[in-house]
Amino acid sequence: HVTYWNQLGWKDPFSFDGADARQARYAQRFRDFEYTPEMVIDGKAEVVGSNRTAASAAIDHAKSAGVTAATVSATRVDGGVSVSIGPGTGRAHVLLVGYDARHVTAIGRGENAGNTLTESNVVRSIVTIGQWSGTALMLRAGVVAGEHQVVLLEDNDGAIV
Repeated sequence: HVTYWNQLGWKDPFSFDGADARQARYAQRFRDFEYTPEMVIDGKAEVVGSNRTAASAAIDHAKSAGVTAATVSATRVDGGVSVSIGPGTGRAHVLLVGYDARHVTAIGRGENAGNTLTESNVVRSIVTIGQWSGTALMLRAGVVAGEHQVVLLEDNDGAIV
């Protein structure tokens, strides 16, 4: 969640500056402007988040591509996470994304005042935990208590590989 709404009468409880920076990088990558709601699929396609048809088509296209740079697995260990990345091609930043499975939020102010949002997989943090260069790699990282985690490989232009 970006901080856009925080200046418009309602503070988004899930917004964080890292999301703003990520959105700015994607706007530059797609030669577009920053807007909300925006969905970026695999770092390769962007659509207006409220356009279900376009979002579904972009997600289906990403699924059909089925290409991954390497096999990635993550296991919770001793209050942290152990990440294993297999050999593959290319280079990538290793991102640990923390998220909450579900939130229900009543909106008190702004253009959505009076609405209740039910959201799934709400991203709370994105941390670079390493660099992958195509060879097998093992990493360990701390995690935020209560958050779920997923590990992504992101190339230099923002594509999830």
